Amino acid sequence: ELEAKAEQLRLDKAFVEEEEAKARDLEEQMMAEVEKRAAKRKDKGREAAERRAVARTEAKKLHFNEKENFDLEMQVMGEHMDEELDEFEDLEITFEAAIKARRMRELEEETLKMQAMMVSEQERMKEELEHTKRLAKAKAEAERRGGGEGERGP
Repeated sequence: ELEAKAEQLRLDKAFVEEEEAKARDLEEQMMAEVEKRAAKRKDKGREAAERRAVARTEAKKLHFNEKENFDLEMQVMGEHMDEELDEFEDLEITFEAAIKARRMRELEEETLKMQAMMVSEQERMKEELEHTKRLAKAKAEAERRGGGEGERGP
């Protein structure tokens, strides 16, 4: 009976040892699975971090390009505004020159009119002077012929 119990205990011990071995194997498998999952998560996290870094780099490049484009647009706009200002100044100078030319023509016309009036007035005054001289001569001639008979009114 002792031998039967001893045999039973050996069988029980073998069973327990076998179950402990199975449990250790299962635990090792589970630990390996946990480590494998952790490694996968770590790899996925690293890949995600790399994608974020690439996205940040691309965003920085895009921002830099947009800034460059904006700066170029501002430069072109500034040059365009400078050109428009130059054109406006040229038009202003041309307009002022046209106004001065028109004023000069008007002054020349007025000067010519004044000169013509002065010539006309001089001719009229000359004619009046000659007429007065003729009258004075005629009067002197009449007085000389008439011997001073008195003055007649015109």
